[in-house]
Amino acid sequence: MGNEVQFLGRELIVELEAKPTFITIYYSTSTDAAGLQWLSPQQTAGKKQPFLFTQSQAILARTWVPIQDSPGIRFTYEATIKVPAQLMAAMSAENPQEKNASGIYHFKMPKPIPAYLLALAVGDFQFKPLDKRTGVYAEQVTIDKAVYEFADLPQMVDAAEKLYGDYAWGRYDLIVLPPSFPFGGMENPMLTFATPTIIAGDRSLTTLVAHELAHSWSGNLVTNATWDDFWMNEGFTVYFELRIMEAIYGKRYCRHAKPTWIRRSEIYD
Repeated sequence: MGNEVQFLGRELIVELEAKPTFITIYYSTSTDAAGLQWLSPQQTAGKKQPFLFTQSQAILARTWVPIQDSPGIRFTYEATIKVPAQLMAAMSAENPQEKNASGIYHFKMPKPIPAYLLALAVGDFQFKPLDKRTGVYAEQVTIDKAVYEFADLPQMVDAAEKLYGDYAWGRYDLIVLPPSFPFGGMENPMLTFATPTIIAGDRSLTTLVAHELAHSWSGNLVTNATWDDFWMNEGFTVYFELRIMEAIYGKRYCRHAKPTWIRRSEIYD
């Protein structure tokens, strides 16, 4: 291991005698890694089981995976996650839709992503579809409310495709995290993390969903090469967010809307 560098961590130096096909690195991650958020049962909506979620943006993926953690570097990945049988795991990848008795889940992300979009959630949640390519994961006490709140999500995906072209990621699902989730939303590919505070009962706050969906094009497909240019990521996404909402609810909605960037600004200060 190299010397510690502030904000960057330590480099991993591997000396090779010949050019290998691939390298296997065995490692463990501490429970106090900054990218891992461990919730007690009392911090969840159901208050019966613990919950784990990751937050890799901006440079926290490196705290739980030894990885080149820069937005200009992309990779595909596969993962096998073992959790207690009463819990379920989901990632920014192709996801299961039901719990299994073994507690072992296999994931595959076939499209290259930057490290800040690497994500994992583990908890007592379940899945309900909205249509053939969208759906919602949430705790049992939240799932029905979430399905009602996000009923317009399939229309959002259709509207986005008409504006920007085909949706490239296969499925677009949401997971509603516990009430103690400290952010508005996070655009992890194929599995947006969302706060339960947008479940208002009247679908009035779903512009956040349009924003995270918009990132599927501006941010997740086309990404700023360095964090100096992150404003471009969010700038194009706010514009696209409002275009999606305009397509579904009309121009009158957009004249009175406050872009999601305003509500999320505290995250990036």
